[in-house]
Amino acid sequence: MITTEDLKTVSLFADVDARLLARIASRVADIRVKKNEWIFQESDPAAFWAVIAGEVEMIKVIGGVQRQTTTFDPGEFFGEVPLMLGAATFSGCRALRDSRLLRLDANDFHNLVIESPQASAILAQTLVRRVNAIQEIFREAEVTRATIVGDRYDLACHDVRDFLYRNHIPFEWLDPNNDADRTCIAPEILASAIIPRSSSTMARHLWNQATATSPFIWVCKPNPITKSTTSQLSAVVPRDLRRRCTVAPRACVRL
Repeated sequence: MITTEDLKTVSLFADVDARLLARIASRVADIRVKKNEWIFQESDPAAFWAVIAGEVEMIKVIGGVQRQTTTFDPGEFFGEVPLMLGAATFSGCRALRDSRLLRLDANDFHNLVIESPQASAILAQTLVRRVNAIQEIFREAEVTRATIVGDRYDLACHDVRDFLYRNHIPFEWLDPNNDADRTCIAPEILASAIIPRSSSTMARHLWNQATATSPFIWVCKPNPITKSTTSQLSAVVPRDLRRRCTVAPRACVRL
């Protein structure tokens, strides 16, 4: 059972009125978890959490890879960002060691914000700082695992995109016949394309690149031998060329 003394160890509740604090203590859940146990998963319903004892980590899947975004120690709280935005959880949470936490449901959290100006002020400052931290994480991460260059009517290009989509591999698609997309494609990328000997060769190359750790670019273009418009052509280009291929506007990513 969470007591008012337990609540006072959390910075958010330090200056909350005694009667409101007692009401919160009667409504919070006392959660105990073992080391490596998941507390919640990404996209679960949001709630407000605070660490009473132990340590937990936040895990976010970015570009198909699990990343630790931050950790929380006793006295620290989290979960207010998705609650304030009316969204599901942005990250998963896992215990780094045996831990004890409190959980406050959404309705009780919003009542706290309304009734306690002190808590509301702290949450406003924390919200800005944490949203900025989330933006910084995405700026530093390779969110896009692959860049696909190919005509929208090329069946080979469609097959590549379908393969990546079904395997949950994030990618951006650039159409060289689209004016907005063409400005994002370095000429060296199209010039470096190679022709696989068979569809099985293409599939093997694509899978090897998709499961590698480094992002890659895949190029589809007509076969100069067969003149086929549904050819299976591809290229994996060096990373320095990828840097010259700027990120396409979101409107240009068509699935």
